[in-house]
Amino acid sequence: MSGLARSWAAPIALAVLLSAVAVGGVLGYRHVEASRAGGSSLSEVELPRLGGHGSVRLSDFRGRPLVVNFFASWCPACITELPTFERAAQDYSGRVAFLGVDEQDNAAAGMRLARDAKVTYPLVQDTSDNQLFRLFQGTGMPTTVFLTANGSVRQTYSGELSADLLRERLNNLALQ
Repeated sequence: MSGLARSWAAPIALAVLLSAVAVGGVLGYRHVEASRAGGSSLSEVELPRLGGHGSVRLSDFRGRPLVVNFFASWCPACITELPTFERAAQDYSGRVAFLGVDEQDNAAAGMRLARDAKVTYPLVQDTSDNQLFRLFQGTGMPTTVFLTANGSVRQTYSGELSADLLRERLNNLALQ
């Protein structure tokens, strides 16, 4: 090695090592937070129904798999996928529960979107402090979280789900 290459080798190796440690720390933190999200924190979450008339607790769904879909009226991918979720909710009725969460949205606009898509499964609003979205570590809209019957997070998916991909995820979830 030349003198110049040798003089840069140690700082580059240190930078790579520190980067690896930082990435490991972030991933470890996310794992711990995700584990917490599947625990008692989630069972305590209670959100108001979209359009009023009471509230819904996540603990109400214990004992069966649950799909939590975060949507908003301003999100083009949400508008496209919402009817797909309604069809899936009908097809998997009794085997998998569905919960729609209107996120970062005007409640009236979210309700209009849900009516237009003819959504029949429970809908809640998480617009004040994004409590549930933060617990699931949502990163964009739409976000869909698949929970096992015991309430642990099986998978979080960011982005629009096609009918085929949703069905694949649901088949895996229903077998749990």
